[in-house]
Amino acid sequence: MPPPASLQAPAKRGHHMGDYIPLEELEKFLSNCNDVAAQKAAREAAEKAKIQADNVGHKLPSKMGWKEGEGLGSSRSGISNPI
Repeated sequence: MPPPASLQAPAKRGHHMGDYIPLEELEKFLSNCNDVAAQKAAREAAEKAKIQADNVGHKLPSKMGWKEGEGLGSSRSGISNPI
């Protein structure tokens, strides 16, 4: 018995993963790929939005011992991202 038509590659064009993967699985895969791209874009936007070292909101806590990436407060458990 031959495989279903959705799993058979067309004869006239090259191989494509969509020729072998069921449509539902292909859509899941592609949505995950898009999520990775969205996550990368979010990280890049966060990097651009960082408070620069010459900003007073960076200078004051730095003078009190704060380091970038740490939380605020004496136990370093406060927020670590600017609002």
